[in-house]
Amino acid sequence: MLFAILLQIIVIALIVAFLASVVGFSVTTVVGGIVVYLITTWLFTSLVEKKCPFCDSSISKKAIKCPKCQSELSEAK
Repeated sequence: MLFAILLQIIVIALIVAFLASVVGFSVTTVVGGIVVYLITTWLFTSLVEKKCPFCDSSISKKAIKCPKCQSELSEAK
């Protein structure tokens, strides 16, 4: 899984570098910043949080009880 994430980041970096040479530095900087923000937010969320199977709220991966609906989770994953 880590290899796939690193491969996606490398491909995105190559696309941003290509856009920098074609479009211009300032536009590419803004677009690159947005892309990096979205990737890091997604990566952080996927590593730290999971969804409650009962109420679909975001909870910690270590949680054994949902703080929103108070449902007991079968196991911490």
